[in-house]
Amino acid sequence: MYIRRECEYERKNMTYLVFSDTHGSAAGMCRIIEQNRRDTAGVIFLGDGMSDVEKAEKAFPELTFYAVAGNCDVSAKYLGREWQEKLITLEGKKILIMHGHTRGVKWGMEEAVSFARRSGADVLMFGHTHEAVEEFLPGDIMRRELYVFNPGSASRPRYGEPSFGRITIQNGCILLSHGSINRREV
Repeated sequence: MYIRRECEYERKNMTYLVFSDTHGSAAGMCRIIEQNRRDTAGVIFLGDGMSDVEKAEKAFPELTFYAVAGNCDVSAKYLGREWQEKLITLEGKKILIMHGHTRGVKWGMEEAVSFARRSGADVLMFGHTHEAVEEFLPGDIMRRELYVFNPGSASRPRYGEPSFGRITIQNGCILLSHGSINRREV
C-alpha cells in the first residue's frame, strides 16, 4: 500500500525590499510592501523616515525589519551610534547599511566604500542623496569586490520617479534592482 504524505515546507525567500528617505510617506512604502508581501522576507530601511518604518512594522509584523536613522530622524531614541550604521548578514552575505550622511555620500562615495571594504561587507547600502545608485566595484589583491546600492528616495527623488530597491540573495548570488513608485501613491 502506498501512503502519500502531505508535507508543508516553509519556503525561505531571501528577497528584501529596500527603502530610504520616505520623509513621512509611510502610505507609499506600505503600499509597495503590500504589493510584494508574498515574495518578501523583510524590509531594509536606510534612514529619514523612522516613524514610517514604525508604522510599517506594525502593519507587517510577519516581516523582518532592519533600519538605520538618517539626519532628519531627530527623535532622541535614534541618536545613538548603533542607529547610524549596521552590518547585517543575510544568507551568508554581509550588508553594511547606513544613511550615509556621516560618511559624506552627498560629496562622493569614497569614504563609505572604504569603510564598507574595511568592514568586510559584500554590499554597501545607503540613502541620503535621493538618487538611485547600483554599481559593482571589482576587487583586487588589496581590496574586496563590493556592490554599492542606493534605492533612491521613496518620496522626494532628486531625479525621476520615487523609487525603492530590492535585494535577492540566492545560491550565494546577489541580485539588486530598483522599482518605481507612482507619485500619486506617495
